[in-house]
Amino acid sequence: MRKILKTELHRAFCCRAFFVILGLGMVFVIWHTVQYKIPYTRSLGVMSHGEEVYPHNVYQECILGNSMSVHAYIYSMCLPVLAALPFGASACQDRQSGYRDQILSRTARSAYYRAKWIAAFLSGAAGVVLPMIWDFLVTLWFFPVLSPDSMSRWDSVGVDGMMAGIYYHMPMLYMLAKWLFLALFGGIFAVLSLTAGMFAKNSVVVLLTPVLIQLLYQSATSFLNARNWQFVAYYTVYQPLFSMRLWKPLLAGGVLLAASLLLYVWRAREKDVLKA
Repeated sequence: MRKILKTELHRAFCCRAFFVILGLGMVFVIWHTVQYKIPYTRSLGVMSHGEEVYPHNVYQECILGNSMSVHAYIYSMCLPVLAALPFGASACQDRQSGYRDQILSRTARSAYYRAKWIAAFLSGAAGVVLPMIWDFLVTLWFFPVLSPDSMSRWDSVGVDGMMAGIYYHMPMLYMLAKWLFLALFGGIFAVLSLTAGMFAKNSVVVLLTPVLIQLLYQSATSFLNARNWQFVAYYTVYQPLFSMRLWKPLLAGGVLLAASLLLYVWRAREKDVLKA
């Protein structure tokens, strides 16, 4: 198991697609820095009646915290495909190239599929969260590390909002929670794509499966007036909706993860999967 896991992790993290995703993330960070961070440094304070009443801080001006820009929204919508690109289509590609049959002749089938699932989850998690951590570090070059202040009227996390006590008293812990949340859903979308690759023969369809799932889920929750259940509302530092509760997207994500894992295991155990 250790040897095949090492092989699959190497394939997931040292492939061209993973570095392309990281490169696109860097471009995204540069775009936000040039368009928003640098101009905002000309006036570091929140203006009220012509006076600067409280400085902008790193938590407000990173991509995930800047509610005035479209960058966080774009990143949220692209997150499923960004997570899937590095290794999400590997099951489909391995089957079509004959690589899977060669590996299964040398190692246990359960070890191969288990290693592939772990590698896909970790690559999807890393692919979406590393650019946001880099963006935070870049933001540190321009803005101070100050605790948010609810009286500044700039923070979009209400005093009675989700994890508001942590945000206003331990903001770095709040940022860590957001990064972990992004990583979790990056991993979920990656294994959703991997599971789709156990059935589909077209890599494009496989990579777009998590995007379609997120769009369908958003549409359903909007139709049912249950936007507090949407994943994208929880990706950012700021909170765009009232009465947000973290257990809602975690529950929905857990259901998706469990369903994906069950389908993956069922398909991996099928005898005729070797002939697919």
